[in-house]
Amino acid sequence: IAAIQLASGKPGQAAVLLRSVRGSSVATGEQKANALRALGLAYGKQSRWADTVIALSKANQIRSSTTADDWYRLAYAQFRNGDAQSAWHNLEVAVRHQPDHAPSRAMAAVLQARMQRSPSRMPPPRYSMASIPAPSGW
Repeated sequence: IAAIQLASGKPGQAAVLLRSVRGSSVATGEQKANALRALGLAYGKQSRWADTVIALSKANQIRSSTTADDWYRLAYAQFRNGDAQSAWHNLEVAVRHQPDHAPSRAMAAVLQARMQRSPSRMPPPRYSMASIPAPSGW
C-alpha cells in the first residue's frame, strides 16, 4: 500500500504506513530496512532532507546488500541537506560498488569543481542542483 501511495504522489500517507513497519515486532530486519529505504524516498519527495538522510543511512546500515544507487540516494540527500563532505564520502562508496555509476560521477564532478573554486566553503545546494541528477524515485 505504501508503494501505491508513493507512486500516486502521496508521500506523506506512505510515510505513515512505512513508520508503522519500522516499529513492527513481526517485521524482519530486511523488511524494516526496505521500509526505511522507502521512508527515505517518501521524505525525499517532500524535500525533508534531514529525515531523508536519517532513514537512508539506517537502511544502508542494516540492509543485507546495497547498490550504487542506494549510496547515491544517500549522498544526494546529504548534499541537499548541506553536508557536502558526507555526500562526497558516500559517492566514493557508490563508485566502489559500481565504477561507471553515471549519477555518482556527475555529482562528484560538480562537488569537485565547487571545492576547487572555494575549498573553504561549499556553496549552498541551490547553485548546482541543475547539473546533479535526481535519484530514481524522486
